[in-house]
Amino acid sequence: MKDTSQISTSGHLTSDQRALLEDALQQFAWVVTTDQLKSLMPARSNSDALRVISQLNDAGWLVRIKRGLYQLADLTSLGSITLSRPVVAQLLDPCSYVSFAAALNYHGLHDQLMRGYGSCTLKPRALTDLHGILYYFVKVKESSFFGFEEVTIDRQQARIAH
Repeated sequence: MKDTSQISTSGHLTSDQRALLEDALQQFAWVVTTDQLKSLMPARSNSDALRVISQLNDAGWLVRIKRGLYQLADLTSLGSITLSRPVVAQLLDPCSYVSFAAALNYHGLHDQLMRGYGSCTLKPRALTDLHGILYYFVKVKESSFFGFEEVTIDRQQARIAH
């Protein structure tokens, strides 16, 4: 792979950067980790690959979900997350399930727009503000961690309370 270290001065991707993002989309779908992206740049040093990832993030072509986890942006969503909120909640804490008003909203039983999106989890997790949506996680006992189903949304798995 050629030099992918600089976004062109016009703000457009170079052909190598576009190829990197296309390879990532083809191999890993819309959600990628830092390690997956680095695996597509084997000739680069670790720090150089991280710099490329950082530049793509700064330019909006990679949208950070949490440390080491990104959504690939398309032209219509440049710089913003387009994954559904249940998927984002699951990506933020894989050991959780969407619950409360968020689950009611998913099932069509709550029609309000929500600024907060709640999930149940087995371990404490900090509140996360991601593009204006607050994702909060309520720690519950293991004996109370039930009553959810796994669904596929945006080619990603998410757990949602019944």
